[in-house]
Amino acid sequence: MKFLNGERLKVILSTNCSKVVLFDEGNILSNLHFVMFSMPGFSQQSYDKIHGFKFEKIVKNMLEIKQNFRSAGFIGMFILAFHIYQFNVNEIQPAAEFAGQNQFEFVPFLAFINDFQRQLKYMRNELDDHELKRASQKLFLYYFSEDRKKQRPQNYVCPQFSKLAIDEHCNIITCCGDTTPMDKLFNVRPDDVNRWRMSSKVCRECREAGLDFLVMPPPMENVLTFQPQPDLF
Repeated sequence: MKFLNGERLKVILSTNCSKVVLFDEGNILSNLHFVMFSMPGFSQQSYDKIHGFKFEKIVKNMLEIKQNFRSAGFIGMFILAFHIYQFNVNEIQPAAEFAGQNQFEFVPFLAFINDFQRQLKYMRNELDDHELKRASQKLFLYYFSEDRKKQRPQNYVCPQFSKLAIDEHCNIITCCGDTTPMDKLFNVRPDDVNRWRMSSKVCRECREAGLDFLVMPPPMENVLTFQPQPDLF
């Protein structure tokens, strides 16, 4: 963070708040653009279904991060990204109220199959019965349809082409939805990245299935009076 701040690069952080990272230097987070708190629900029951973390600890960690980041120079926006599953729809309102009480932007969106190969199998009707049953009991997948796929504009460009995704080993990977490595970050010129993506099998299959468009769920304006920010996802 010190290096990125010194280079005046805007940074986005996303965390499930299972661990707390604290900063003891003033102004080290001045170029932090926004912080996203990712939540699969707002109860211990929901956390038992997804992460297995202790819900009360997650909330405590979230508030501790908020206080520390502000003291370390962060002036941007905290976002509570609420993943909507079938089992947590009754928790949307209390999560939104918690966000409002703590000055977090509340952004609800539909959870999806966060694994490229399994999502591709779903689109091709190749997902096995067990996986299909699990998906049908947890997720809202109505928007992964042929009708919505037809709405994909002719000149549509996947949002991932304006981003750089790297893994923990500093490998450039295809995107946040696929971990296929390209090369070490230090060995690649910026212009090489999108050329590699355009020629990769993963990107070709993703475009053909329409997943680059369909994986962006419709806005959730009607869930609550809180409005999602369409430029964030």
